[in-house]
Amino acid sequence: MIILADKSNPFIEEACKNLGNVRVFESTSFDQAMLRDCDVLLCRSTLNINKELLQKSSVRFVATATSGFDHVDVRYLKQRGIGFAYAPGCNARSVAEYVISALLLVAARNRFELRGRSVGIIGVGCAGTEVERIVRVFDMIPVLNDPPLAAKTHDSRYRPLREALAADIVTLHVPLTESGPWPTMKMIGKDEFTAMQEGAIFINTSRGGVVDHDALIETVRRGKLGAVILDVHENEPAFRTDVLDYVDIATPHVAGHSFDGKIRGTHMVYEALCAFLGATPTWNYRAHVQAGIRLPRPALDAGLPLSYRLFRITRQVCPIDQDDRKLRELANLPDSERGPAFHRYRDNYTARREFCAYTLTGDFQPDEVPILEAMGFEID
Repeated sequence: MIILADKSNPFIEEACKNLGNVRVFESTSFDQAMLRDCDVLLCRSTLNINKELLQKSSVRFVATATSGFDHVDVRYLKQRGIGFAYAPGCNARSVAEYVISALLLVAARNRFELRGRSVGIIGVGCAGTEVERIVRVFDMIPVLNDPPLAAKTHDSRYRPLREALAADIVTLHVPLTESGPWPTMKMIGKDEFTAMQEGAIFINTSRGGVVDHDALIETVRRGKLGAVILDVHENEPAFRTDVLDYVDIATPHVAGHSFDGKIRGTHMVYEALCAFLGATPTWNYRAHVQAGIRLPRPALDAGLPLSYRLFRITRQVCPIDQDDRKLRELANLPDSERGPAFHRYRDNYTARREFCAYTLTGDFQPDEVPILEAMGFEID
């Protein structure tokens, strides 16, 4: 059996070597001819899985090591009898850590505290649920919006969209859909931005197509928003460069790209492939995940605002400002080079670890310790 696997999935070759002949590819150099005699395709969101790609192949199982699968034509796979799996929740903690790190960066720049602010969380799946958990650590007030969950559970904690949009902070965690009762394509447009309060912070780590970027630009021009944080963009990987002039933080779709999230995704598709083949899983990703990495607390004046002190600590782990600079560098490339460079940066983005991998050392202030521990850090 021949398994074709995206090289950017950590340890994918080692994980699957006992299941078949593993061939790896890089997303920037993928050729449809690679599929000619393959039985299994293990990919990421950089590859669109559809009839055009698979109709002449012998592929009988597809898995994407990502929490979303809007790049996969699931209906076509079902029609062909091709097995399918994805990795729901593999990067939820990574996304939540990105969101709080970005908020701490904005708070540090603008000298305000996060405590007590309301957070409209639109989409309360795996990532949205983890964001809810981490904002509660900061004594922020989550306002949850998820129409499918509201319809299914009739739980009053799921609030109308307008209530979530009226929060101090609005963060998106929805899939990209164009049909059904609650389509999300450009769900945030002129009317939704109008419904936001003056000075609101707007964050999108879901999919670029969820937001009308022209409406976003116009809203920023009017000075309504306090800050804009975008990790996802229209027309990825050849993203719109004009939007960067209107956002405070812009990163190249890496919110969910921690090493931990990616290797967790590898493990999930490996187990799904084992189940498809009727094989017993023997590979364990935890053998490759180092914990207890010692990280000293930076020297900080106790009189500094709490948000600033926490930003200086978390920045050592999640340097969002560096990713922001990188995306702005990519924006200067010619159109023909920008997309491939965007792909390469994401494919090779494996160094960032989640908070739980670290043991913080040094002298901490009493107001720092409970928050850092609740975020997942160990304190020595």
